[in-house]
Amino acid sequence: MPLAVVHGVKEMVAPDHDGVLGGFDRDVGFVEAAGAGAVMGGSAAATALGASATVAAAVPVVGWVALGVASAYLLGTWAYDNRKAIADTTKRAWNATTKWAGDVADKGEEIVNGAESASRI
Repeated sequence: MPLAVVHGVKEMVAPDHDGVLGGFDRDVGFVEAAGAGAVMGGSAAATALGASATVAAAVPVVGWVALGVASAYLLGTWAYDNRKAIADTTKRAWNATTKWAGDVADKGEEIVNGAESASRI
């Protein structure tokens, strides 16, 4: 959790993107840092401020939701930023898999043909 706070503050101060996306990065950095803070100590802080037990118990839950939202955004922007590399890697994996499957099929055909030849003897 402390690293989530650090990363959130980093995004608020020096976002990964420029322009409008940089503004979203700053906002998500705040959500990430606040969510991590709520998870780490929000319940105690809410109780100290006089909140009811129900409200105090809900603060960490809200923090986890905030972290989930921030994580989804950050994962989505990472995937968008790396879409070419992801596509290239996926294509290489697909080609390797289809080649392997073709080799297995060829070997299976070779075994079947060898068995047919042996059974004719």
